[in-house]
Amino acid sequence: RCNLLWSAPKTLMIGWVDTIRICVIRKRSQIELQTRDVTEYLVDPVYTFQTEYFISGLGPLDDQLVLLGVPKVCDPELGKAQRPVLMVADYKDCEFCELSTDSLNIRGYEEYSCNDYYLDILLEENRFFIV
Repeated sequence: RCNLLWSAPKTLMIGWVDTIRICVIRKRSQIELQTRDVTEYLVDPVYTFQTEYFISGLGPLDDQLVLLGVPKVCDPELGKAQRPVLMVADYKDCEFCELSTDSLNIRGYEEYSCNDYYLDILLEENRFFIV
């Protein structure tokens, strides 16, 4: 499932499969508008990162990123899904750097896929919920 979230009035976070894209919405210049038949606004991808996880949810945390995901590789012994992961990462300077990663202890996780989890957020309070 695609995860879309506005982290600021003109900043869109997109999580799709194992890729995170941070985009900025900007207004085209007068020159751009005169030379072509285009829309007034443009979506500019600023950062694109590939992760080791199937993405279940994204959220901003100040200047960082919170990611809920499931490892792409199944448990080698059981052949089933691994525990979901909650991660805080930094994505400045065109690099994706994991600052903190925790495996979550959820009963029955082996039977769930990345689409069974959802990360919800109250932006005003910096609170995250896993549903």
